[in-house]
Amino acid sequence: MSMTSKADLLNKQAEVKEAIGTYTCRVLVCSGTGCVASGSKKIYDEMVKLCEKIEGVEVEFQKDVPHVG
Repeated sequence: MSMTSKADLLNKQAEVKEAIGTYTCRVLVCSGTGCVASGSKKIYDEMVKLCEKIEGVEVEFQKDVPHVG
């Protein structure tokens, strides 16, 4: 999706906030180069299998995952 205006950005932001609000649990697995080299893809694949039948759980493979402190 190409964003050409501030309105496009705000619409996408609202869409994402609504989607995130429906999650009961969100599991983020890092897909950065170093993480993948250390085996994060295997962790992601296993988490998807473990969580596929659990309603409200989203598993995402994402680069630049923010750290929670």
